Amino acid sequence: MSWRLINSNCEIDTDLITCAEYQLFLEETHSNRQPFHWEHTHFQPGMAKLPIAGIKPEDAIAFCTWLNEQKFDTFKYRLPTLTEANQSIITESIGYWCKEAENFVIGGISQQQWQIWQGTYAHSLEFSCLQDCVDGLIFLLESISKLDIDLILTIDRSQFYSQKYSLTNNRVRARNHSLKRIREQIRQSARDLVQELNRVQAFGVEIQQQLIIEQNQIFQRLRELAAQLERNLSFDSDVVLDLDVVRDIDIGLKEELTTELDLAHYLATYRERLLLQTRNFASLLTGDLVSELTKSLLNNQDFQQSVNSIASLELKQVTHLTRELEQAIALTRSQHQQRQKQIELAMDCLKCFLVQNNHTVARYCLLLISACWYWLSQIDYTNSNLSNKKSKKLQQEYYEQQEKVLKVYSAFLLLEQRKTGKIPPWEGIRLVRVKI
Repeated sequence: MSWRLINSNCEIDTDLITCAEYQLFLEETHSNRQPFHWEHTHFQPGMAKLPIAGIKPEDAIAFCTWLNEQKFDTFKYRLPTLTEANQSIITESIGYWCKEAENFVIGGISQQQWQIWQGTYAHSLEFSCLQDCVDGLIFLLESISKLDIDLILTIDRSQFYSQKYSLTNNRVRARNHSLKRIREQIRQSARDLVQELNRVQAFGVEIQQQLIIEQNQIFQRLRELAAQLERNLSFDSDVVLDLDVVRDIDIGLKEELTTELDLAHYLATYRERLLLQTRNFASLLTGDLVSELTKSLLNNQDFQQSVNSIASLELKQVTHLTRELEQAIALTRSQHQQRQKQIELAMDCLKCFLVQNNHTVARYCLLLISACWYWLSQIDYTNSNLSNKKSKKLQQEYYEQQEKVLKVYSAFLLLEQRKTGKIPPWEGIRLVRVKI
């Protein structure tokens, strides 16, 4: 560390805290304050002398507290104010946390650098809604594919357990015959599903590469996918019914024969439910809806607000926003019959995504929540004994709710860009030491 004098009692570091110095703090305090982009609890080889980045303001404060606990007799350490930082500019590619009254701000980043990052962020918003809709479908289809594998393995185990009974028990032979038929049905459905998954993934790659494609082609494909899933749903219902029949055959047989079949029945029922939610999600994704969400996202983008939101971004915000929407739907249920089916389908899909609890799936949830607010804002409430003025006020409130949700979505998107390296982490630590 080298220091530059601010006044007779105060000096500011001319360097930023390095990864090695921050790692020492993590190890001695046994704290879980790793930067968001670290894949492990330790920095990568070769980064020891590089500035630490991706730090939350509370982590920077904790680092200062730990440093002061080392019982230095002559100095006390803290974060700089923005004025102190601007008086002593250092040339680094990242910024650092400064304390301004009760707020934390980033210092040390040039306006030109901010504009470059803002341009990258704004460009990503043009495709983000469409990309996340396709990725959400891929996520659901992959989940069903994993269930297919578990279901087939479970049926195989059930058949294996009953082989020793098959020569002497006609009921067991009938059971195995039914299981073989069900197994082949599942295999055929799984093959169809993988084919659909590959097609949807191809669209995702095209969007990621930003090829010039007509959006209506994508949504036509999604309509076809919804129809295909509709046909698969009738198959899934048959599988569940067939498994019910086989379980009836099992009554009175050895307990070990029925245990695996109970599991198979549960998996098949869950698969049917998940397939229904996937069909619903595909049917909700229309060009008009995605275009409207994208337009609202671009019109209300605020890069600096998204930057400031990242430090306090939490997954529980998605749950809170869902509850707000549920309350609004409950209060106006009799008034939104025009959009009743769409809202119910969206809320059903939302339940499927919410249980996943990760940042990527959170964006799928936020798009569904925003879509519901959009639909609510389009309803004419004068048919519900509201005056024209009150109806317009209610529509405006719902539109503002949609904007609020999309701002949270924007912050999650920016966080994803930083995790993937499209925009680098910029929050470091710079110290001021004060004589005591």
